[in-house]
This record gives sequence, structure tokens and C-alpha cells, in this order.
Amino acid sequence: MEETLRQGIYEDKEQILEISKTVWERNDFILRTVDSWLDPESGKILVVEKDGEIRAFAKMSYLTKIDYWLEGLRVKEAYRGRGYANLLTGELIQEAKKTNPRSLRFACHRKAVGSIRSGEKHGFLRKAELNFILCEKLPRVKPEIRISLLSKDQNPYEKLREFPQFYRHHGFLFGSKWKFLPAEERILKKLHREGKILVTEEEKDLLVYDHDSDDLRLLFYAGGREGVKQLILALGEKEPGKLIKTMTLPKSEYNPIFQELGFHMKGEREVELPPNVYLYEYPL
Repeated sequence: MEETLRQGIYEDKEQILEISKTVWERNDFILRTVDSWLDPESGKILVVEKDGEIRAFAKMSYLTKIDYWLEGLRVKEAYRGRGYANLLTGELIQEAKKTNPRSLRFACHRKAVGSIRSGEKHGFLRKAELNFILCEKLPRVKPEIRISLLSKDQNPYEKLREFPQFYRHHGFLFGSKWKFLPAEERILKKLHREGKILVTEEEKDLLVYDHDSDDLRLLFYAGGREGVKQLILALGEKEPGKLIKTMTLPKSEYNPIFQELGFHMKGEREVELPPNVYLYEYPL
């Protein structure tokens, strides 16, 4: 029987989980999110199958109706090096083009050589290099200045555009589970309604965050160094005991603050190391 390329379905769950257990030291995000990840409303999954065995799979997720994200490119160990990554990447690009999206992107760890080679072969361009950092426990220090929510009468999108960091971040919200959400008005207004935009007095410094049951994610931060530091400390008081994750640009003015607060790259003690995350964009 020939290999077939088909759309993934929920019944593929067990085989997808088995393949996912062989990558990233059994810490693949797919293992924790497989049910929602397989939801057809969240994106399109393609699998390579032969004789009922799934050999490889990948997904194109829908960040918005017009912003697509490639992720979860996985190949079963016994079949790596056979071109399946190239096949899936090429097919998902063609699927994306059918609907004329605004963007098609992916991010990967610098060690994901297969994903990098496959993406670059198909024309993806590296748009940014970042450091993915985390903090298991913030210092229990109360902020020294008054912290509040962004006022209800403010337009959060216009507020972010006041900061030069908005443009340095290429208009993205970083750190949302390795997906780079566009910092567009609809998304920011939702976060605003949920009380996830903190500011210092006179709104000179700003922090946008999100969270789930396990961790906090700093999506955007801007203003003075000390102001951003106080915002992070205030968030730690508001949401105590949670793992905090974010992404930062190399040589960012905020990296000394992250270092001081105990952030580090996974498996390291430092913040300022060679970037470990590459962001790619397809020229549509």
C-alpha cells in the first residue's frame, strides 16, 4: 500500500501521542493539549500514513481568521530523514494559500534543525531571534509604586502603539505558548476586559499578560526598566506561586531586570545567551 497524505482526525490521537513522547524529553506540548489541539475548529492537521501507521504529522493552527501558524511537525523516529517534514510543510503552505491569509508563520527551538531546514527550503524567512526564559519563583517583594489596571476608557491597541517596544516586537504579543499573537485591537480588548493589562502611575509603564492553570505568560512589556520590574513584582503578588514565562529580544534593555528577578533560559542560569527561539514568516 502506498503512503497517503490525509487530514488528521480525533481517532489518530493515540498514535499522535506515541510519536510526541519521543521528542523534547517527553515534554512535548502536544502531550498536554492533545484534545484541544485535535479540535478541527482550531486548525488543519495533516498526517502521513501507510498501512494504518502514522509516520508523520503537522498542524496549521488558526490564530485569527487570517493569521495562520505552523506547529507540531513531528516524524516517527524510524522514518526520520525520508522527506516527510518537507512534504507536510509544502502541503500546509498550499492549504494556507487557498484562503489568502494575512500571515503564515512558525517558531521553533534552535535545535529543531529539521523544522528549520524544511521551513527555509520552502521559502520561510527568519524574522526574529529571541530568548525563551522562565522564572519558577519571583522574589516576595512588594512593588514600591502604585500599580493599577489600564483604565477602562483607554484603547489598549492605541496605548501599546505609544511605546517603541511595540515596533521592536514587530507588532507581536510574545510568549503565548510559543505562538506569536498579532497585537491587534480585538485580542488586546479581550485581555483588557479580563484585567490583564497592568500599568504604573500615569501609565508610563505597561505589562500585558495571560495565564492558565499552570503558568503566567508575559506577552508585552514596555516603559522604563524600574517600572517594568515593579509591574512584574505586582503580577507575582496578584498571581502567586505560578511559573512565569516570556520571550525577550537579545540585548533587550529589560534583560538585566529579568536576570535580577530570577528568570533564566531552561537548563541555564542566564538570560543573555545566544537566542534559542527562531521566528519564521512566509512571504505571501
